[in-house]
Amino acid sequence: MADIKFHRSGGFIFNNIKVDNTNDMYLLDVAKNATPKMNVYNFVVPNRHGSTSYKNRYDDKYISVVVGLYDKNITTRRLKQRQLIGNFINVNSKLYFLDEPNLYYNAEIFDEIGISETEVFTELNIIFKCSYCLFKNNPNVIWTNTTSLLNKEIINEGNFEAETLFKIKANSNCTNIVIANETNSFTLSNLIANDEIYVDSKNMIVYKINNLNEKVNCMTLFSGKFIKLSKGKSTVSVNGTNFNADVTLTYLDTYIC
Repeated sequence: MADIKFHRSGGFIFNNIKVDNTNDMYLLDVAKNATPKMNVYNFVVPNRHGSTSYKNRYDDKYISVVVGLYDKNITTRRLKQRQLIGNFINVNSKLYFLDEPNLYYNAEIFDEIGISETEVFTELNIIFKCSYCLFKNNPNVIWTNTTSLLNKEIINEGNFEAETLFKIKANSNCTNIVIANETNSFTLSNLIANDEIYVDSKNMIVYKINNLNEKVNCMTLFSGKFIKLSKGKSTVSVNGTNFNADVTLTYLDTYIC
């Protein structure tokens, strides 16, 4: 065991299972890019030199980890292997590395899990398909019984724009409710008292939830653009006409690297 080199991160947590170099289960290696890959399309223009590039989006990150299971008894190692993998497959969960325990990726395993063995060691090569960014949870920002213009300052402490999820609860019939920041705004029109509408910028959907816990499309109530929060400080306002509403903003500090 003296010649085993552990990864500097000290371990990781996925689906509430911790691999932290204890209990004869070790994180031996991690391979990941510092930033995600930008998806770029190159088009050749007739009768022009070179090409024109169009940036589309960032790709998901793929992070490879090597987990070492130690035991002189092969049967015990097999049991540890099956227990660990059984908790990882067919799961979409948060992936934390212990050197930054407040930040996480959204992750799941699509590829096969590789395996190699020695007399006393089993190594599992696991590839996580992860969100392109790291995230940190924030407290919700709340506007309560709002009937006129009200601004709130928001701070995205990350180094990349943050997606938003707005929940708007109509406390009365509302002619329209306008939510805006420095760059974009959207309007919800003709809400009925007790309507609860969600505006999700990541998935670009507007919906409410019915009694069966199903999402019901409400795009006909929506006009404008979905709101994202730039890094640093920004101001989000709630305003409208003939309205009384509670608004809850959920967002995550977002790190591109």
